[in-house]
Amino acid sequence: MMLRKEHKVSHISSEAIFAIPTMKPIKVLLSLVFCFLLILMDINYKSSEILRAYGKDMLTPVIYIAKTPVFIFNTVIDFFNTRQDLRLTINALEQENLKLKSINSLMNEISFENRRLNSLEDSIQDNPDNYYLVKKKFLSTNDLKPVMTVSVNSREEVFAKNNAVLSEKGLLGRIISKGLLNAEVMLVQDSRSLVPVVSSTSRLHAILQGSGLSRLGHLNNIKKSAEYKIGEELYSSGLGGVYPSGYPVAKIKAIKDNPDNEFLDIQVAFLQSPVDQDYFLVKKNIQADE
Repeated sequence: MMLRKEHKVSHISSEAIFAIPTMKPIKVLLSLVFCFLLILMDINYKSSEILRAYGKDMLTPVIYIAKTPVFIFNTVIDFFNTRQDLRLTINALEQENLKLKSINSLMNEISFENRRLNSLEDSIQDNPDNYYLVKKKFLSTNDLKPVMTVSVNSREEVFAKNNAVLSEKGLLGRIISKGLLNAEVMLVQDSRSLVPVVSSTSRLHAILQGSGLSRLGHLNNIKKSAEYKIGEELYSSGLGGVYPSGYPVAKIKAIKDNPDNEFLDIQVAFLQSPVDQDYFLVKKNIQADE
């Protein structure tokens, strides 16, 4: 009984040792093909290059897909960096644009002032040394009795009472008081102002009285026989010695003949206003009492 058991064990061990595992035909075929390809690649280098090329073509989409997240990340980072740089550039350009606009505005203002000063200088009828250049500092809001204050540039500018004040368009008023730094001007539009004038065409003399800064002036006590014309200009006559002669003052705007009045109602428009001007001329050596 013991001998049979040992023989049986020995028989099983022999089969296990010498047994050969079976392979499927498809696996065997693929293995042979693979080996053949390896041999062929070693023999023919050009064929191996072709296989490598095919391999690269097959792997390219995979590599592209693998690199896509990195590409997207870098693109997003570049976008935000570019956007930030662009915003900084835009801010710098906007600041530069504001500076250029400010400079341009200042240059335009200077150019405008220069034209005004040149026009003012061209209006001088005699020696320029007979005039002081003054700048407006203040204009009162009293329409009936507007008073303008001008600056005195130096103590050498010796203004006298009743010195005439001129603009580039003509007579503007006269000095009524002066301090160390400022002088006050009564404007021809002032209701207290009386200016002897002469008409440019008819050569008739009259007294021009103001009615307020924003109102028309009028000629006093003009007889109905006087032949004034609408549009005729009026010049300072120089009578009375307060104002110099020959400066434009106003233009006749309307002539009304009221049957109940023995005089004509002649309204005039002043040729100049201090509202939109900053620089004026003061004529020297014209002194007289009111």
